[in-house]
Amino acid sequence: MIKKNLISIILLFFAFNLYSLEIPPTAELHIYYSGVVWTSMQQETDLSEEREEIEEMEKIEEIEEMGNISSYINKSFLDLLAALGFSAILDASDSTEIIYSVSPEITEFDLVESETSGFFLKASIFFVIENHSNNTTRVHTVSTIGWGNTGSEAIANTLDNIVSQFGDVIALFEEMSDTFRIIDIYQGTVVINAGRGKRIRTGDFLYSYDYHTGIRTGNFIIERTDGNLSYAKILDIKKKPETGDPVKSYNYIGILSKTYVNYFSGIEFSGYLAGTMVLWTRGLYSFNPLLGLNVLNLTNSNDSKVVLITPYLGFRIVRHIKSFSFSSVVSLGRGYLSESEIYGADPGWEYFGGTVKAEAEKRIMKHFSIHLEAGFTGWFSSDFQNYPDITGFTFGGGIGLKF
Repeated sequence: MIKKNLISIILLFFAFNLYSLEIPPTAELHIYYSGVVWTSMQQETDLSEEREEIEEMEKIEEIEEMGNISSYINKSFLDLLAALGFSAILDASDSTEIIYSVSPEITEFDLVESETSGFFLKASIFFVIENHSNNTTRVHTVSTIGWGNTGSEAIANTLDNIVSQFGDVIALFEEMSDTFRIIDIYQGTVVINAGRGKRIRTGDFLYSYDYHTGIRTGNFIIERTDGNLSYAKILDIKKKPETGDPVKSYNYIGILSKTYVNYFSGIEFSGYLAGTMVLWTRGLYSFNPLLGLNVLNLTNSNDSKVVLITPYLGFRIVRHIKSFSFSSVVSLGRGYLSESEIYGADPGWEYFGGTVKAEAEKRIMKHFSIHLEAGFTGWFSSDFQNYPDITGFTFGGGIGLKF
């Protein structure tokens, strides 16, 4: 009964890993954008009333098609968020998982006609950025003065100046989110403008993307961090990363679970080994502690069946190369003989031993990987007369799920 329950748990875990293949990635950030509002001292400006003799200006035509200044500001800010890979919602009731909110307010919008120099427009927008997960708030003001021969031209130039400063607002938002930037690239090492203070840890996986197109440029793993900077190894490049490219973390908890099935071949016993292990990777780059459980279903040369259950502790030494990981695993544990057809070998915690093996792992998707492995396992009893040694080589493969 114990053996059947353990095997069922392992198979269930294996099926769960397979099921994860079918789950599409979901948005990691939930941003609520309230849309620009005007203070009571200001009023919405209808651009159709300001338009004069500037039919040739594409900017004016584009703004007028949207009807008003609020629409133009909202569209420009949302387009920038989309280009950087963020997905914003405009209705707070659409999601119960809002993490960040961005609320802009026009506090100043004064158009003045000069007697000799055309029109001047002074505008200011006050941004409030909130992180609801830790109840922190940051504010930023965008201010500019635009000039034009006509009122419409002054408005167009002012709005253009405002939009050009939206990058500063995004940078402030990035400081509160999990998005950072590349500040240097040197001999395969990427320097990122955030460290432990922004919850980046050794062993974390990140990716960069082009600021303007949103196209992903590279994948990295953090090798070292300090309070304000992180140093990452480039795993693979889809497009050459550049200084200034935004970087986002994959938001892993730091747990890697692996399920595997091996063929066991020994001098006296042969059969199959099925198991699962859980590794802790966050805060650790090349060294990962682990725990796991194996079930060995074996027969000897006399066709006598034994089932050995071996919980274990150990560690992994890993090296990441592009989308592959090559590692060595060492583990030690106890063995519980749950079923035996060997005379004198009764069920019980009679064995101790361990395993050494090598793995080659390939990351397939954000959370999913497959691997091949080969190694040697040996289990021994102090009562060697009744409990024979169980030693042999193993080789097989499995799947992994990273949380």
